[in-house]
Amino acid sequence: MIQVPSMPPWATAALYTLTSLLGVLVNKAVFSSFHFPYPVFILLAQLAVTTAVMSCMYGGMPRSRPTQFIPLLVVAALFIFNVLTGLVALETASLPMFSVFRRLSALAVMLFEALVFGKRESRRVERAVALMTLGSVLAAVGEVRPDWRGYLMVMLNNLATAWYLVALKKVSSLSSMKQVDSLAMTYYTNALAVPLTAAAFWWWEWRPTADDDEELLGFVAALHHQLHQHGGRFVVALLVSACSALAVNVTTLWCTASNSPLTTAIAGQTKNLLQTALGFVFWEYHFTALNAVGLTLAAIGSAMFAHAKFTRAARSNR
Repeated sequence: MIQVPSMPPWATAALYTLTSLLGVLVNKAVFSSFHFPYPVFILLAQLAVTTAVMSCMYGGMPRSRPTQFIPLLVVAALFIFNVLTGLVALETASLPMFSVFRRLSALAVMLFEALVFGKRESRRVERAVALMTLGSVLAAVGEVRPDWRGYLMVMLNNLATAWYLVALKKVSSLSSMKQVDSLAMTYYTNALAVPLTAAAFWWWEWRPTADDDEELLGFVAALHHQLHQHGGRFVVALLVSACSALAVNVTTLWCTASNSPLTTAIAGQTKNLLQTALGFVFWEYHFTALNAVGLTLAAIGSAMFAHAKFTRAARSNR
């Protein structure tokens, strides 16, 4: 079993916030600034880098039993669905609206946990989620150029996130999975997702077409065009994007190991606020008064959500 390196708690939380923020900004730049709309390729690159590095860490694939294969394959398939819908949502929606709607993943998780585990959150958490929902709706209605397809993709991503997290929790509780730690689960998920994503990439993005002059179109032409037009800047963006998933996985483990899942969640909310603010700066977002009110309410609801979780955890530790 690989030991997660020890770091000061404040450093792990800050590192997780920065890597998560950088990953979102770089992926958005690849899609929007470089106009490279190939999310399956981005996902495949991220999976390949994560699997290769973790293979070196383990010295090969960790041992597993046949009874673990089907649960791990289910988790890998849901992981692909979650990340891929997130990349497509990031491509289609503006960054501030992506951030505000992604906060509603808490609502989706609450609903799935209630259905699967019969768990219900406190009234304070429910009020916070209700305020985030209201803020998101107002922000969408008040946007200058609303992109309802982008909003739909973010909500689909929220459902995929909830489905993946609940399935991961369910699979982790199985008796056959008791010996699989979180780092090994991350490795298996990425390794099993590689061939599935490679097949999806070949089917949807790789297969080129040809016009009358036999000039290749599609992914190969788009890649060649970006390399010719942007050169090193595009290569660096692709490399950082490919490494971002590994960085987020590792810093999430460091942050949770040094602090708690709650601290990781609060750091994630901080990242969302910074993400929204930077979206205004880098992508020249234009908002109306109603849109601004909605974004503000969603941010307040996010802070209320983190505070409700924090106070409940503090009471349970007394």
